[in-house]
Amino acid sequence: MAVSSAKTTLAIDFGTSNSVAALFDGDRFDVVTDPNSGLFTVPSSLFVDGSGSVLVGAVAERMSRTDPGRYESGFKRTLVQPGTVSLGGWTPTRAEMVGRVLDFLREQADQRNHDRHRRAVLTVPAAYDDYPRSLMQRAGADAGLEVDLLPEPVAAAMAESGPPGDAEQKRLLVYDLGAGTFDAAVVTARGAGFEVDGNSGLPHCGGLDFDQKIYDRLAELTANPAARAVLTGEDASDQALQRRLVVRDECRQIKHALSDTSSFSNMTFAIDPPLSYTVTQEWFEEAIGSLLRSTIRCCEALLDACDLSSADIDHVLLVGGSTRIPL
Repeated sequence: MAVSSAKTTLAIDFGTSNSVAALFDGDRFDVVTDPNSGLFTVPSSLFVDGSGSVLVGAVAERMSRTDPGRYESGFKRTLVQPGTVSLGGWTPTRAEMVGRVLDFLREQADQRNHDRHRRAVLTVPAAYDDYPRSLMQRAGADAGLEVDLLPEPVAAAMAESGPPGDAEQKRLLVYDLGAGTFDAAVVTARGAGFEVDGNSGLPHCGGLDFDQKIYDRLAELTANPAARAVLTGEDASDQALQRRLVVRDECRQIKHALSDTSSFSNMTFAIDPPLSYTVTQEWFEEAIGSLLRSTIRCCEALLDACDLSSADIDHVLLVGGSTRIPL
């Protein structure tokens, strides 16, 4: 059911790999979908076609294999890096790329109930200081939105617990393991709101890093020198880049499969000769074990910094797609 077009707020969770948006009128949510996939998860991806048009979301993902040099994704992870990115003749900053994704989400919301939406709530990591927050504000303005920023752990606490109301104080540990980063935060419900009492994180610990472990394993299993050069990047041709993108997609699919089965066998035809492989859940858990242990140490250090123990935490909230991994 579509929400009322009057006084609606566009809520956006901008992620490293995917973004989600929904309209809220104070009573009901209406989730925005990607028109090219029908899914509510919209890839945070861009592709510049031959005419200079910037494609966003699922269609950008599909076009990425035709010309990888015109494709970019994961730019939330590098938001604060200076300079521009060369993308098919377009040279945007990373904040401008974020703005294009936000603009796409706004356009889909506008079409949802035939209204022009100007106010948005945009989630950002609690670790963002003034500079990356200002970049996200600027990206929202580029998309024609008046943006209020909401810390991601507060959004998670609200989604899990609802408005805190006037109930007794409740302290939560938000464990957010997404595609690009790990973020931990202590969030306390006080009166009518939530407050972040402390936060910490690891900038390069997430699903993309888990995918890389599988990718490296496939490269190790590749005996043919020419095929291995494709996977390692020694072969810098456009065709090799296209093949690497295909294999990276396969690695993500392998990761997902290993959440449901103890062993996954298949053959990749992206390299020549094709590679037949088997990846086990046991191997995968050992491969990512050090990364996951680092997230636990991060949480322990955060609790120490907040002068808290695990006994002081009422609930642990697991947030982010990578928390679905059985380990």
